[in-house]
Amino acid sequence: MNQTYTYIFEFRGGTYVSQVLATGLNESVNEWLKVISAQSSEIYQLGATTIKEIEKHLEQPKNREPVLLNNLQNVWFIDIHTKQGLGLVHIVQTVSA
Repeated sequence: MNQTYTYIFEFRGGTYVSQVLATGLNESVNEWLKVISAQSSEIYQLGATTIKEIEKHLEQPKNREPVLLNNLQNVWFIDIHTKQGLGLVHIVQTVSA
């Protein structure tokens, strides 16, 4: 069953929010990558090269697994390192109405 995941992406001084549907957390990361690729023109200094860097960064097992935040349920964090700078990603599993 698909669940909604809300992504809050901080990058180069901007905050970008998107939602994806996925069957699980790891699949939601893949879906989010598709969304930011499609919206890259709306995200400051996020071009095709930086998206490839993000994909490569997330391919590494130690970077791939979002970290569950202490004392919270259904809230995770990933940090992404690119040549354009650091990206901070908060993921919240939300309940669809």
